[in-house]
Amino acid sequence: MVTRRNWSQLPQELQELIIRKLSTFEDYLSFVGVCQSWRSNLVSRHHYTFFQKTLPWLMLPEPQVEDDGITYEEDDLVIDEDDHNETRSFFSLSRNKVYHFDLPQAVGCHCWGSPYGWLVTCSDGNMSILNPLSNVCVALPPLSSLRNYSSSHSVRKVVLAISPASNTSSATPLVNQFVALVMFSGDKKLAFARPGDRAWTTVNSSSALYEDTVHINDQFYAIDVEGVVCRFDISTTPNQVSLHFACLPGEIDMEEGCRFYLVEMLGELHMVARFFYLQGRYLEYYHLEHARPFEEHHHAQTSSFQVFKLDLCTKEWKEVHTLGDYAFFLGNNTSFSLRVSEYPGCQSDAIYFTDDYKWESTLHMEGQHGKEGMESIGLDMGVFDLKTKRVKPFYDSDDVPTFLAPPIWITPNLY
Repeated sequence: MVTRRNWSQLPQELQELIIRKLSTFEDYLSFVGVCQSWRSNLVSRHHYTFFQKTLPWLMLPEPQVEDDGITYEEDDLVIDEDDHNETRSFFSLSRNKVYHFDLPQAVGCHCWGSPYGWLVTCSDGNMSILNPLSNVCVALPPLSSLRNYSSSHSVRKVVLAISPASNTSSATPLVNQFVALVMFSGDKKLAFARPGDRAWTTVNSSSALYEDTVHINDQFYAIDVEGVVCRFDISTTPNQVSLHFACLPGEIDMEEGCRFYLVEMLGELHMVARFFYLQGRYLEYYHLEHARPFEEHHHAQTSSFQVFKLDLCTKEWKEVHTLGDYAFFLGNNTSFSLRVSEYPGCQSDAIYFTDDYKWESTLHMEGQHGKEGMESIGLDMGVFDLKTKRVKPFYDSDDVPTFLAPPIWITPNLY
């Protein structure tokens, strides 16, 4: 006869012995999942602050909904339909495991990830900052607060940064230190807001559509679809204006599909150019030695990357051929770098990327024509090795293709 144990009655000293063995955030999740008393013991003592740094998680798309109900994406996941409607799933790179969380605030929303453990969500023009682990949700101003806003102004990307405002301190909760920057499709708007603001503030600019934004040394830098970099400061004047700062490097060929990202590494500004080959052309046209076959219903695949570092004094770009002990994480999230030696299991000199090439056009098509004729997104992702110029997968499952929000990077954090 099997005897069931009441783990909540495990002596405190034995719990302490187990706690001392915890080394990763995934260990934390396993520990607090045993029972409520174990969770209370660990959280109250703040033992999680001594864990090893955790590799980013991949937030997976919502399950596809068919006419006859939910299509369950995980073969090993059996839950009822009502529960599944409020569940979002996250893939752990370090454990090669999918975790499922009750997260109704992120269901039916477009989401953007960050390295801070928080998401930005948008539904019907209402935006929030959400921690998927603690379920803390803080509202941002509605998009309708923008001057001359209309529903055709779809959000291209949202980036989170730590606000440069001087009135924050180390005791200020992290969520209250955030500033969210929104880049729009269909016009040239770039806007920002902080939790507690009543409206979004527009940054005036003459640039083309923006693709990415990064915060370095109390300055914000933005790059547009033509590779032009602008700089602006959100803390000085009431009328923020972005100023032209640097041009596109001459080494970049803009003839084919290309997308730009800005990443801070070691306090310096880096630009990443991501190149695509298109299904409509023969692969021989691109002369790609390591070309990958196209996935069904997907018309663009990443072929390669180039990385450049900007000299902020001369405003000149220099191509970087190695990231050394660092890795970049790019996609529909705040672009960021990690020092690989501090994150067990992470590949150095590599770019981890997710599918965001058709993101803004997919939103437009959905708004104009519904899902018929739309292109599925989420398939074009992997790890690009800067030395070998090869791409290898990091997640392989049938649950990735989606007509909703694509997979995004987020680094787990309880606060």
